[in-house]
Amino acid sequence: MKRYKLIVFDLDGTLAKSRSNLEEEMGVVFSALTEKYFVSVISGGDFKQFEKQFLPFIKLKEDASKNLVICPTCGSKMYILKNGVWEKILSEDLSESEIEKINNALEVVSKKLSNPLDKVYGNKIQNRGTQFTYSGLGDEAPLSVKMEWDPTQEKRKEIVNELMKIIPDFSIKIGGITSVDINRKGIDKADGIKTLIEYFKGDKSDILFRGDALIPGGNDYSAKEFGVDCIQVKDPIDTMKRINELLN
Repeated sequence: MKRYKLIVFDLDGTLAKSRSNLEEEMGVVFSALTEKYFVSVISGGDFKQFEKQFLPFIKLKEDASKNLVICPTCGSKMYILKNGVWEKILSEDLSESEIEKINNALEVVSKKLSNPLDKVYGNKIQNRGTQFTYSGLGDEAPLSVKMEWDPTQEKRKEIVNELMKIIPDFSIKIGGITSVDINRKGIDKADGIKTLIEYFKGDKSDILFRGDALIPGGNDYSAKEFGVDCIQVKDPIDTMKRINELLN
């Protein structure tokens, strides 16, 4: 197997089920991976989601703690562990005018396309500072409900198409199971990987990316377009098997 310098993962659907905690065994093998490689996780979620579903379930050895970089909101934020505290070293915040444009567009599209019979859990529209995320059933919807809402992505494709008519100057991608991510143009997981290459002083050939949404329109697809080696995974169980291959 080719020896990579940096292994990059998506979070939801790859390391953990959507907005669910990392399984204990995944936490063990992921932590072990940081002892052998530089590792990063890029997600459409914000850092608070990492604090809830990811960070409590990994145990980094002191000499491996510098090997992990967390990249929320598709890589437009970056955190490193320094003296036991996760420190933000990058944040490409949206301007007030950009926030207003995106929020207004989401309000219009949500009213136009929402099914009044759908039960909403939490907030549909989330301003994450560097990114907006639209969650079709709300950001606290149970996984079982989310899985049934848009399995073919047709609903979210329609949302993306409607948003593109209103705010074509932004990057709009399908993410997670029920969500759509809106970023400044050029901000996507490929951009996050470019930043990681600079941070770790490597190049494209040093990177292996693993995600569950490497299909066109998916929020992992930009990594494939960028030209780094990518592996499509089915789910966290598949990911765990492939991590074990690296460890062995």
